[in-house]
Amino acid sequence: MAKVLFKGWNNELQKVSLTKLFRYKFNLPLDVAKSKTDALLNGETFVIETESIEQAEELVREATAIGAVCEIIKDNDRKQFFKFNNFCSARRRGDQLAVRQENEQRTF
Repeated sequence: MAKVLFKGWNNELQKVSLTKLFRYKFNLPLDVAKSKTDALLNGETFVIETESIEQAEELVREATAIGAVCEIIKDNDRKQFFKFNNFCSARRRGDQLAVRQENEQRTF
C-alpha cells in the first residue's frame, strides 16, 4: 500500500478535472471527491492511500498534470507529513510565532 500526500496547488489547477480524478480513480461519491478538492483549495493537506506504488505514481503524475502539488510518502515519512500539516495549520490560524518556529525547524 502506498500513500500520496496532497499538499497544495498551483495556478493552473483544473478543479473539475481533479474532482473527476478522485471520483473515478477511487470510486468516491461526488460530494466526497469535491470536498477533497475544496480542502486542497483551502490550504489543507491530506493523504490518499492507493493499493500499489504504481497506482500512487500514476495518481501523482495525473494530479500534477492538472495542477495539484502532491508526492508519494513512505510510512516512515508520516512524521514529515504531520510536521508539514502542523505548519500549514499554524499558517491558516495566523499564528506567526508557530510559523516562525516551524520555518526554523523545517528539514524538508
